[in-house]
Formats: sequence, C-alpha cells, structure tokens
Amino acid sequence: MNDETGTVKIKSETVSEDSAFRKHSNWGKTGKLIIEDEAGKDIEYELNPIRTFELKTETLEVGAVGSYIDEESKSPLIKTHHVLRGTALLHGTLGVIGAPKLKTRILNLSLKGSQDGREQPWKERGEVMPTAFVGFNRADWEVGSDDDWFAECFVAEAVLTEIIESVRTGRIKSLKINLRLQNIYTDDRWSPPSVRTDWFLRPNRSDNGLKIPELAQGVVSGVFLSERAVTLTEPAEEKTESDEESLEQEQPQVLNESDPKTNPVAESIVMLTAQLVELRRVVWWILMAIVAAAVVLKIK
Repeated sequence: MNDETGTVKIKSETVSEDSAFRKHSNWGKTGKLIIEDEAGKDIEYELNPIRTFELKTETLEVGAVGSYIDEESKSPLIKTHHVLRGTALLHGTLGVIGAPKLKTRILNLSLKGSQDGREQPWKERGEVMPTAFVGFNRADWEVGSDDDWFAECFVAEAVLTEIIESVRTGRIKSLKINLRLQNIYTDDRWSPPSVRTDWFLRPNRSDNGLKIPELAQGVVSGVFLSERAVTLTEPAEEKTESDEESLEQEQPQVLNESDPKTNPVAESIVMLTAQLVELRRVVWWILMAIVAAAVVLKIK
C-alpha cells in the first residue's frame, strides 16, 4: 500500500439502506468501513458522522468569472459571476483512508453564489441538492498544479454580496463556514464537538485506489460573518506636554493670604506698616530736637 498510487485492502463495508437519496453518494446513510493496514491491523471508520465540518477562513480575495449568457447562440454578451477565493483552517484534519501521511488542516476555499433554478432538477427527483464539495486533487506535472485540498461552497447571492462588500471595505473580522457532509468518514463518531475531528475521504470506489479519492458533498449549514467593532463614544484625547503647559497658564491663580506676593491686601498692609515705622522714627527725632532746644534755652 502506497500513499501515492497504491490501493487499500478493505475487509468489509456496510451501508444502511434506509435512505431516499442517491445510493452512489451515500447521502443520508450511515455505515462502517474496515480496512487492514500494512501491519495486518484492522482499522474501523464511521460513515457520515453526526458532526459539523467547521472551516475558519484565513485569507479571502474577491474574483470574477465570465461566461456566455447564451452559449448556444454564441452571444458575445458576457455574464459575470463573483467568487470569493482564499484559504480556510479546518477544526480537525482531513485525510484519505489508508494513507496516514496524506492529511491537511488547510483547504483552498471557493465561495460562489447559487444560481436560480439550479435546484429544480433535484427537487423533482426528491433529492437534496449539494451546496458543498470537499475533496483532494493530486498534483499534475503536465498542467503544473500542486496537491489541492479544496472546499467549494455555494451560498445565496445576497449572502455572497454581503461578504464581498465586507471584504472590499475592510470591515470583515472573521468568517466561519459550517458544512454538513455526506460520503465522508471519521475514526471517532462520538467525540464531543469541542474535540477536533479527523475526517477521511474514501479511496476510489472503482479500485479502492488512493490516486483519486472519492468526493465528499453536502450542504452549507451555516455562514457566520463578524465585522470589526466600532466605537460609539469619542475616545478621551491624550494630553501632550504643550497641552499641559497651556492648561497651567489658563488656570486662575490661587491667592495665599499669608503671602504678600500673591495677596494685594496683605501687600498693602505690609507697605502701610513700613510707612508707620518710618513716621514714628521721624516723630522721635523731632521730639529729640525739641528737647534739646529747650535745654539749651534753659541754660542761657
């Protein structure tokens, strides 16, 4: 058994038959698949676990594809369809049954708008139209492509338009996409949602080979767009040194009653006291002069 081109030894496979959906896709069915690894040990996988395939986008870019509106008449008019492309992080890992080295957590994501009337044929057959596809394309040196783990999703045009607008304006903070997949396996069906799940694609049904594993498909069960928070109140402005100096100059001067430099009343009292002291000195000298004159007259 080889991770690249080998085959997987499947010992047994059971699939429930109580389903009204297409048999070849195992839609809505449950079952088990048991393989034998290189050491002869049996490994069991559960079909269609009751779990959500959670993707958290890491990068997004807006693109567009064009096609003829009326291909039969070869109309030159081009109809443009917008598409979002990027990468997404899986809550868990995605691998291929029988290829332990072949696994990833990063998927190439494409998000497209659903086309009106596309679901009608499915409704007529009483089947569920897939809106999500998860798979793996091997590298091809002839076309220059690398290994490609991918998730292709279709959502309502209004939802796609809202996401595109959020991306273009830079308001987007996060985008999570939940898928409910069929024709996919896990090795732990009953693990709680908080625990990361290891998901697996089935080897090709034609020969149980690993070169072209089966495609998992399902529906987009949830799209969660979060935009950046906005501040509804004006933030407090930070004070600079110049602002503080201006504030000090504008503040009224507080008077200290005991300080004559800052209190005009105290300053006046101090000046008056000094003048009284000077006046007393002058009066004292005048009195002394009068006494001296009286003594002189008496002697004469």
